[in-house]
Amino acid sequence: MTKQTYLDLIKWRRETFGKRLLSETVSKLKEEVRELDEAIRLQDSEVEMEFADCFILLYVLAGDYGMKFQDIEESIKAKLAINKEREWHIVDGVIKHKQ
Repeated sequence: MTKQTYLDLIKWRRETFGKRLLSETVSKLKEEVRELDEAIRLQDSEVEMEFADCFILLYVLAGDYGMKFQDIEESIKAKLAINKEREWHIVDGVIKHKQ
């Protein structure tokens, strides 16, 4: 996502829905993740739109939380660096990092 797309998204969100509680957006994100899961399992032709819904809500949630585009980029880079140093394994079909 570009910075301009992020700014457009945040502007659209605020103009369209006004100020929302973070918990409301988290609830909507959970709903969209369930839809994404189903679309993947069913090999639905709309799976990319379900990914987009999830990405949009994550960026909106970060913006509502007060994160700027640069904050998001920096936190992703920092977390990726941490994850690269971790050891990973699969537990009951779920990828987890070793403690």
